[in-house]
Amino acid sequence: MKKLILFERIQEGKKYFMKEKKYDVIIVGAGIGGVTCGCYLAKNGKKVLIIERTQNPGGYCKSFQKNGLTFDSCVHS
Repeated sequence: MKKLILFERIQEGKKYFMKEKKYDVIIVGAGIGGVTCGCYLAKNGKKVLIIERTQNPGGYCKSFQKNGLTFDSCVHS
């Protein structure tokens, strides 16, 4: 099985570069759906790139801290 690296950045100055140039699948969005699909595809031997516009993965399934308080930004049903 291939090694799965979910999130990897290579920084040169202030620009980020992809380490590899060829992927089987490119997923836009590192929310719960994008990460889940990426994991299943990588587990089945595909070379996957997950692109996220924000600094942290998780989409609506994450929390953040501000002024010592923790906020849950997860979607609740």
